[in-house]
Amino acid sequence: MLRKGLGCGVVLAWAGSLGCSGGGSGAASADGSASDDGSVLLEGGSDAAGADAGERDADFGADGGSEGSTGSLCPIAFPADPNLCSGVEVFGSPIVAACSHSIPPAGQGGAVQNGRYVLDSITLYPTGSSSDCPPAASQTGQVTWVVCGGVWATVDRFPGFDGGPDTRQFDVTAATDGGQLTVTVACPSSLAGHFYQYQYTAAPGHLALIYPSQYSASGIFYSFTEVDAFVLR
Repeated sequence: MLRKGLGCGVVLAWAGSLGCSGGGSGAASADGSASDDGSVLLEGGSDAAGADAGERDADFGADGGSEGSTGSLCPIAFPADPNLCSGVEVFGSPIVAACSHSIPPAGQGGAVQNGRYVLDSITLYPTGSSSDCPPAASQTGQVTWVVCGGVWATVDRFPGFDGGPDTRQFDVTAATDGGQLTVTVACPSSLAGHFYQYQYTAAPGHLALIYPSQYSASGIFYSFTEVDAFVLR
């Protein structure tokens, strides 16, 4: 998965996220302008305007700002070195995934406020032939998003293959269309241009990402819909 955020069928603790492609159709440009297909940009798109690739003036430190305040978080500037992402810090405590056999919710769309979103809950809904969820420990971790109009940055920390923490960072451009969110990777350079799609629901102070995911362990294959809920801090 890009684990909890971006994934190309990988188990991104993002664990096997939504579909990916080599193209970027449907995503906003780095300057926050609308895409060719008319996708609706996220609220506050003008915050991202004029971010040069050589800039690195965004401060992602733990500044203790008030909830919902973008402060020095915006604009997100892409570093000149394509191998160095924006440096968003992980906030919040590790979240343990919960399992539900109910019908997963559908994305309702909505305007996404600028600011820092911290993972608040993970709910897994078994799908297909899967009758249960993967071990909770394998899906326990932290995710932080920073949203600045059509430019987003994220960091996630989940168990790695060696059992230790695996931290990954990504810079993306983002656009919405109804209840669908499309993000296109700008960093790391190895994934640049790939785009990923999620269902999403946004409300003041809240964001939920909904996507199909997969996990395999000890010869057992799990397929499920994952719902990651975030709160604005």
